[in-house]
Amino acid sequence: MLAKRNGIPTVATNFSWDNLFNTAKQIRKSDYLIAWNEALVKKAAVEIHHYPEDHVFVSGIMRFDHHFSKRHGIKNPAERKNFLDSKDLDPSLKTVLYTTVPPQIYPFQVEFLERLIRLRDERALGCDYNIIVRLHPRDDFQYYKKFIGLKNVHVENAGKLKTTRGAQLHKVEMDDEDLENLRQTLLYSDLAVNFRSSLTLETCIYDLPTINLAYHGYELYYQMDHYIPVLERGVVRLVHDEKEFIKTAKDYLNNPRLDSENRLEWAKEYVPLQDGFAY
Repeated sequence: MLAKRNGIPTVATNFSWDNLFNTAKQIRKSDYLIAWNEALVKKAAVEIHHYPEDHVFVSGIMRFDHHFSKRHGIKNPAERKNFLDSKDLDPSLKTVLYTTVPPQIYPFQVEFLERLIRLRDERALGCDYNIIVRLHPRDDFQYYKKFIGLKNVHVENAGKLKTTRGAQLHKVEMDDEDLENLRQTLLYSDLAVNFRSSLTLETCIYDLPTINLAYHGYELYYQMDHYIPVLERGVVRLVHDEKEFIKTAKDYLNNPRLDSENRLEWAKEYVPLQDGFAY
């Protein structure tokens, strides 16, 4: 407001794909906007928030630049082995990546992980597999301590845990080492599972088959403007119960190219300028 009163033009960088939708209450409208993409973010800025079209610029996604600093789609067997060995996982097995969200958003995450491990032990998906559990920065490691030390299960924070004071939420920050860990995690996983996560954008960059959980009647939570196209275009498979999960997971593990065209087309459209220079 101070800038507007003094006639100083303002510009904002759009930080996420849902900021103009379900978190739009945070917006203080600037004169110009730098957006992630044309298909969703610029379109929303112009049609919903009435930015003049020539006041919105598309940069690509700055926080994804690290994915493109190397040939992100090229797999190296020696690198894969070292990566899995470093997490005490078995390089001879396929790997399921389970990523969480803040616990209040989807409170069944620990329960699902327990079932995922049991399904593995029962060979319900037709094979043994590694499990990497990557916690959301606002999830709490204490809920997952009981899984530490289980064979071929690895639980980790997204980055470095920083100390906080009082009743503040803990804080996780990612440095270059953490970003490289994420790159390798996505590159060398065979199946991703999550609840309505922005990580779906990143799994598509790596053409990683992805299942979204909608157990306990949570399908309604996917009916959000920024996420509806993900489902409509067949980018992920939505599962409503364990029986559906088992079938879908088996299909993806047996045929990782299933839905590949949908994932790659969507990544190209929603993550433009994949050259590592969006910044």
